Amino acid sequence: MSISKSNTEQRSADEPSGPSRKRLAIETVCLGWLAAAITSTIQTLIWDREERLLGTLEKYHWTPNNYLLPILVCMPFGFIIHTLFPWGWLFWLGFGSTLCDRSRAFIIIAVAGAILFGLVWPKHFVMMMGI
Repeated sequence: MSISKSNTEQRSADEPSGPSRKRLAIETVCLGWLAAAITSTIQTLIWDREERLLGTLEKYHWTPNNYLLPILVCMPFGFIIHTLFPWGWLFWLGFGSTLCDRSRAFIIIAVAGAILFGLVWPKHFVMMMGI
């Protein structure tokens, strides 16, 4: 009886408390994607407003709003490319820290990196597509 009791006590002492790494990984990626999507949408709308004031629609028959959906659809591929830049490092630093410590506190770092990515992604997408 004492052997099974000690194994149970040992197992409970070895098991970490808090959410699982899988759950934290899913939460971090979803929150990062949501933050990047919202930031990219707002950035595209601001950029569109600036271009309309400059008369780009009349001159070139083009505005950034025309490509809002492709910007959002291609965002995961762009994020892979942007891991080479500091905002990508910031996301992965927050992601890794969240999983290592099993704490949601580091998700803030990952979301900050996703927001920085969302600020630059619309113009980088248009530049890469040659629009």
